[in-house]
Amino acid sequence: MNAPQAKPSTNGLSTREAIFVTEGDGLLAKMLATRFGADAVRVFPGTLDSQEEEIESVRAIAITVRSQTGAADMDRFPSLEVITTGSAGYDHIDLAAAQERGIKVCNVPDYGPAVAEFNMALLLALSRKLHRAYLQTRDHDFDPLELLGHNLTGRTLGVIGTGNIGAKLAQLASAFGMRVVATDPSPRAEVPAEYIAMDDLLRQADMISLCCPLTDKTRHMIGFEEFKAMKPGVLMVNTSRGAVVDTQALLWALGEDIVAAVALDVLEGETLILPGEWSDTLIHDPTQREALEIAEGLTLTCHPKVLVTPHIAYYTADSLQAIREVTVENVAAYAAGAPQNLC
Repeated sequence: MNAPQAKPSTNGLSTREAIFVTEGDGLLAKMLATRFGADAVRVFPGTLDSQEEEIESVRAIAITVRSQTGAADMDRFPSLEVITTGSAGYDHIDLAAAQERGIKVCNVPDYGPAVAEFNMALLLALSRKLHRAYLQTRDHDFDPLELLGHNLTGRTLGVIGTGNIGAKLAQLASAFGMRVVATDPSPRAEVPAEYIAMDDLLRQADMISLCCPLTDKTRHMIGFEEFKAMKPGVLMVNTSRGAVVDTQALLWALGEDIVAAVALDVLEGETLILPGEWSDTLIHDPTQREALEIAEGLTLTCHPKVLVTPHIAYYTADSLQAIREVTVENVAAYAAGAPQNLC
C-alpha cells in the first residue's frame, strides 16, 4: 500500500460550515464560533454515525465517545482533515481508516480529576454498600444486618493503568490510608504506588480499579483466568471501557462469590444504545455478538451485586468546560499548522 498523502494544514477553517459539531453541543459551537466565526460552525443534534448527508465543506469534526467513527462516516465528509474527540480514549475512532485518508485525530488527554474522584466514590459506595442501603430504605427497611461494610484504610487497592486517571486515583487512595499497588507498561516514578506484575496484583488486591484504555491488547484483559486468580471477595470498579472486562466471565465470578460487588460506569455494547430508555433506541440492528453484549449488560444492571452508572465518571461542569477548551485549542492548533494531542 502506498503511504497516505498527508492533507495540507490550513487556516481556512473560517469558511462556511467548515467545522462540524456533533451531539448538539451548543456551548462548544459558541466557543468555536468565537474563534472562527459564526458561519464556520454547523451543529448536528445526533452522533456522527447517525449523520447520513454528504457535506463537502466540512474540514474539522468535533465528536465524543458516543460517535462511532469509521471509514464510511469519514467518507461522508470529502474535505475532512481533522477529527477531535472530547475524550481521553479514542477506541471509538477507526484510526487506520483516518490514516489512510490523511485525517488527523486529536483527543483530550487530561481534563481534570473527575474520573479519579468518581472512582473513589464508587469504591466507597461498594465498601459501605451504599447502593443497597439506598434501595433498602426506600422500601422502609431500616435493618442494618445485611449492610455490614468495611474501611478503606489499610486495604490494598490494585490500579490497572496509571495514566492521568490512574495516577490521580493512586493519590486519592493513598490519602485514605490505602496501600496502592499498580501495573502499567510504563511505570511512573511520581505515582504513589508499588508497581507489581499483574498476577501479583490480582492475588493481593482487596479492591481493583480499571483505569486503562481499550486497545487490542486490553480487550477482555480481565477474563475467567484473571477472576480465578483474584482474592475471594474482591471489589472491582471499571470506569475505563466495558470491553476491558469479559462480561460473561464477570457474571460467572459474581456467581462464584469471587467478586463480592462491582461498580461499572461502562458496559460492553453501550455504544449501541442512545441516551434514554433501553427499548427502541438502538443505533442500528445489532449483530448476534452485539445482541449478546446488550443482553449481558441488561443482566448486570439488574444484578444485586452490581452498581451501574451511565458513563458519567467524567461528567462534571468543570470537566466539560476543560474538554471544550482543549477541543477548541485542538482545532486552532491544527489550523495554525501545529496539530496537538495527536492519537
